Amino acid sequence: MYGYVKRAMDILFALVLLLVLSPLLLILMLVLTVTTRGKPFFKQQRAGRFGKPFYIYKFRSMVVDAPPHMPTSDFENANHYITKFGHFLRKFSLDELPQLWNVLKGEMSFIGPRPVILAEAELLRERQKRGADKVRPGITGIAQLHGRDLVDLEHKTRYDAYYASHRGFLLDTRVFFSTIWCVLTRRGVKDETPKNQ
Repeated sequence: MYGYVKRAMDILFALVLLLVLSPLLLILMLVLTVTTRGKPFFKQQRAGRFGKPFYIYKFRSMVVDAPPHMPTSDFENANHYITKFGHFLRKFSLDELPQLWNVLKGEMSFIGPRPVILAEAELLRERQKRGADKVRPGITGIAQLHGRDLVDLEHKTRYDAYYASHRGFLLDTRVFFSTIWCVLTRRGVKDETPKNQ
């Protein structure tokens, strides 16, 4: 039953936020168009509910020739690819705002396991084995509250599985407000040195 309520809330909040934030989205898009080579939006194939692939949308924070099919954490030198404005976007998680469109389309939720690229086969297998792939991936999730970029695969899948089996209004509310605190304090984010491009 909560699944239907959660989906209705996702649609409502996504519509409201897209409307309210439309001036900010337009400004960010214009700045990216002027300051960065390539399109202002970046799309990448990720694994969705039950492992079904979909395209996630973000504001571009890396140069156009950055490796397209690997997680940032696996880059040998991620700082080399992050643009100056991309550093600002990532610092405040503004690059994630276009995912409101993914939420509206039903490919994502506000709260759930973060969608990962298809190349992260081991993580996807563990999620499937533990039932964590039965829920829509989220803009934020429990793993993001425990280190974001710093959580290892074992703990990440445990957090994802816990959410899938315990999801509810109170848990979602706690994750939502805790995420705001993590963004403001940059908890668990690796230090990045912006690249001038």
